[in-house]
Amino acid sequence: MMKLTVALLVVLVGLTVAVEEFKWDSVPSAGNNSQCVYRPQSRVLGCRGSDNVVECETVGQLPQGFEVFGLGRESLEGVVSVESQRYWFYPRELNQTVYHNHTVQGQNTTEELSLFHLERNQTVGLRVPDVKCWTRLVELFNASVGVHVVPVLNSTTEVPLFGEVLILERQAQKRWLGLGLLGLGLNPLLFGWGGLWGVAPLFPLLG
Repeated sequence: MMKLTVALLVVLVGLTVAVEEFKWDSVPSAGNNSQCVYRPQSRVLGCRGSDNVVECETVGQLPQGFEVFGLGRESLEGVVSVESQRYWFYPRELNQTVYHNHTVQGQNTTEELSLFHLERNQTVGLRVPDVKCWTRLVELFNASVGVHVVPVLNSTTEVPLFGEVLILERQAQKRWLGLGLLGLGLNPLLFGWGGLWGVAPLFPLLG
């Protein structure tokens, strides 16, 4: 409990973030978990592990209305190539502790919301086209051995997460302001963003 209290005090000051630069030094370390931020304007996904940061350009899109996406691993048997690996996205609102499932209902089918490299026939999720950058990202994720088990909405099943992605865009920032979350780590029950890692303003807020 003391560790949680100290971490919350650290993030009360908030973060200083420019439009195209995320200052990782101002964010409390996640230890053995992966901390990621996604900038829709530039389509860049940046992730920090225990000792390095990897930034990759992406293509694709994520569902609207969520500020955070938990990162889970796809369970596969046998040896899987780096290129074939993918990771589930579990959406949640910044001030909520419950995550939505990684499946998304499409027009005639159910799609799986994920982060991946190989081209797939899906309309949601993020793909990292550059194989070298993808390899560095997979290596960073593999080194994230911490696990946080979280509840999923309308399900009796809990899922293990090894990290989270925070969406850095103007509309999300306005929602944070409405929730009173800018610059604060308010909820010690939360795994990452909005909890011990805090959140922060990214752009000057306009009316």
